[in-house]
Amino acid sequence: MVAGRQPPHPQGTRRPIGHYAGGPRRQGLPARSAPAGAPALPFRQRRLQRRRARSPFARRAHQPGRCGLPMSHSCTPLRRPGPLMYIHSRGHAHAWSTRVLVALAILLAPSLSFAAYPVCTVRQQASLDFGTVSGTGARDASAYLRVECSGDTNTLISTALFRVCLFIGEGSPAGIAPRRMYNGTDAYMNYDLYSDSSRTLMIGTPGSSHPLHSATFGVAPRATYYHDFPIHGRVRAGQNLPATSAYKGLPTNSMVRYSYGYVYTPTESECRAGTPGHFGGAGIANFTWSGIHARVANTCRISTATDMDFGTAGGLAAALEQTSAIRFKCPANTAWHVTLNDGAYAQAGRRFMNAGGKRLGYELYRDPALLERWGNTRATGVSGIGTNVEQSLTVHGRVFSDPAASPGSYRDTITVTLTF
Repeated sequence: MVAGRQPPHPQGTRRPIGHYAGGPRRQGLPARSAPAGAPALPFRQRRLQRRRARSPFARRAHQPGRCGLPMSHSCTPLRRPGPLMYIHSRGHAHAWSTRVLVALAILLAPSLSFAAYPVCTVRQQASLDFGTVSGTGARDASAYLRVECSGDTNTLISTALFRVCLFIGEGSPAGIAPRRMYNGTDAYMNYDLYSDSSRTLMIGTPGSSHPLHSATFGVAPRATYYHDFPIHGRVRAGQNLPATSAYKGLPTNSMVRYSYGYVYTPTESECRAGTPGHFGGAGIANFTWSGIHARVANTCRISTATDMDFGTAGGLAAALEQTSAIRFKCPANTAWHVTLNDGAYAQAGRRFMNAGGKRLGYELYRDPALLERWGNTRATGVSGIGTNVEQSLTVHGRVFSDPAASPGSYRDTITVTLTF
């Protein structure tokens, strides 16, 4: 034995923490100096070693039959003493394992905090505009409602199988077949909403018996799928609609119901009732309408103005009389006014027909008694209110007697003006 050196410790015994440090006495053992050539450890590291020496895990790692090596050396235990094993390697193992656990906690935190199940949402207001309608004929328009569905964030392998169903409430004014728009003056416009472009399948409410407007698709985990529901509208024909103001309908209680599963696609009955699919779930995405709009064209049209033919006469010893018709249509409650000009050959406010420079006097009247001349002013015209159906006015004419009239084919052209 060499002087100044201690004999090696027997196998399975522990050395005191201060063996190489030359520190104060621990556990009743004298302080020892570091072996020749061994570097002195800093104070903090010596303090850390003293703390680890008190750990039950550290003592277990150095018991006989395990590794039996000093704590300043690496050791691998034969079996793990518990869920967390302190592996002491030159004073750095505990700090390393702590950093690993913190990193794992940070990596797992997002998935635990933001985990979500599949869900569908509607991020827009629905709207449908028929534009300007004639008031009597049908008018079609279409729009789309976008539904956004997100996949599961709790799994990375299962695709959610969706069935999504669209329902449109009655709203105000109430009704489904037909639905109605209102113009604010006790006038209603009837219309319908369909799921198909041929306009045979009406869209109803969850409790109605109308065909279900649904779509099916799969959404992978952490993915998003967008589906555009078509909405086809039609204004019914044959309505007596005034053009006093715009029409508007506002459906309420409109929603998208959805069901999803992981084994099979939910059925229509499950979607209508809001029943979850196999190992899945269900939900409702409500949405609102900015409105369903239409305007009635405030336009009057003359369809016919028949010729007035006095026929053939052998001399004009007596006056001749004849009638013609003016047919036109204006929107309901639209005021109209019809005037006639004086013709192409008028002189001094009197109407004449012409035949190669020869003239023949005549006049047009508003009444059968031939007392009220039909002129081109407000006072001498004819006024009325539109009914949105064709209306007819009768023009009464008279050729004045003229025994001296020369033979010929006399004619004139009258311009009809319809003001509204």
